[in-house]
Amino acid sequence: MLIIIKKRIVWIDNIKGFAMLLIILGHSFPPDTLKIWVYSFHLPLFFFVSGYLFKKRPLDETIKRKTKSLLIPYFVTALLSLPVGYLILRVIGKSATELFYDFFYLNGSVGWNVPIWFLVVLFWIEIIFAIIYSLNVSELLVIALTLVAGYLTYTNKIFIPFGLNIAIWLLPFYQIGHVFKELKVIEKIGKIETKILIPVGVMLIFACGVFGNLFTQTVPEPYHAHLGNYIIYFTVALVGILGSICFFIKIKRINILNTISKNSLFILCTQYFYFWTIRFISLKFLNYKLVQTNYRNSMIIFLACLFCYSFYFYIKNKIKVSVKTPKS
Repeated sequence: MLIIIKKRIVWIDNIKGFAMLLIILGHSFPPDTLKIWVYSFHLPLFFFVSGYLFKKRPLDETIKRKTKSLLIPYFVTALLSLPVGYLILRVIGKSATELFYDFFYLNGSVGWNVPIWFLVVLFWIEIIFAIIYSLNVSELLVIALTLVAGYLTYTNKIFIPFGLNIAIWLLPFYQIGHVFKELKVIEKIGKIETKILIPVGVMLIFACGVFGNLFTQTVPEPYHAHLGNYIIYFTVALVGILGSICFFIKIKRINILNTISKNSLFILCTQYFYFWTIRFISLKFLNYKLVQTNYRNSMIIFLACLFCYSFYFYIKNKIKVSVKTPKS
């Protein structure tokens, strides 16, 4: 039985919250063994869920909606990130031209606030898929063709500005998410007994780290145009996606994951502000450098970041409640 509360699908909220936690952890400078596990499936999981949530609309409406929900947040965040980018520019000697390229994602970089590249790539994937879907072509055939296109562009190191090359590589995950919805695969998985699903989910999620470290031994990072073996990357990512579905499909709403899911856009755009502030405070006031890549430093950054967000959401909720509460 799938759990749906007020038109929000609980397993999707839990999975999105889980994936965002993995993104925060992956950006907390963990050792490669842990980073390989995290990066092996956390981004594909987001694209899969986005594809599952796809709604057919006229193309112009889709462009307007996705511009509002993805491109505008990207440019607002990039603009707010410029002052820090300028300081970094002065320190490392980057030119103003490079800063301009970073702002518009022209040269494969979005500057120091790295996570926001995801917004641009997701925008292209949403638009490309909307165009493909309007053609009424077999989705399984299109998935096969886009996998071939992704393989060829990746292995031949073809670069396209605005993150379009990455969109081509990762589009199949979005398509698979939509196919799962169309074929009601999630509902079929949900019929399996919970006592079987959860252990299977744990094993599959754990297997991502094992397979990733055994077969790639390198961190798959789409942003840096490095996925290792393209076929292995896709296989391992699909294992992680399936494991996440099996684990979360019947679990009740987890409040912390639900909160993170609802605020995923805000967290994506702001986490690097928190990371670098935490590292600065640690060095300036505690005389401790959080620059070495090890489990202790990674956990300090990760937990400190979660504490900052928890405090922010707590204050935000208090203000919201006080505004709604009528005066006696």
